[in-house]
Amino acid sequence: NEAADNNRGSIQKVMSRDRSLGIILISLGWLAFLLFASVFVCLQIDEISDVYQDESSYWAWTIFIIVMAGVTPVVAIGGNLIRWKIYERWILRSGKNARPDGSFGSPRKSRRKNRSERGASHTKASEEEDGAYVQMT
Repeated sequence: NEAADNNRGSIQKVMSRDRSLGIILISLGWLAFLLFASVFVCLQIDEISDVYQDESSYWAWTIFIIVMAGVTPVVAIGGNLIRWKIYERWILRSGKNARPDGSFGSPRKSRRKNRSERGASHTKASEEEDGAYVQMT
């Protein structure tokens, strides 16, 4: 147990909470900067639309609303959904899986005998040895 405790102490944390908080604060600051910069540009287009007839504040605000209320949520939700599906497939399709004959093992051909070849002495302990697990769907 003492060796295990020493080994735990030598494992470095990949990312501490302090660093995560810093990254979150930088991301929120950048998000606020971009949002306020977009609003500022739309307000400036609104100011100069009377002087320069080729600038339309209506179109600037329309594009701003479409991007903020339409494009950004679709990209965010779609990207997160794709990422979740990739993660879900990785979790559910990797490792040891049930084969069509009812035995458990990796998708490659297993060196162990399957259940029918082991005979009637199949117990719960032998399932644990095979690495079987219940998959959530």
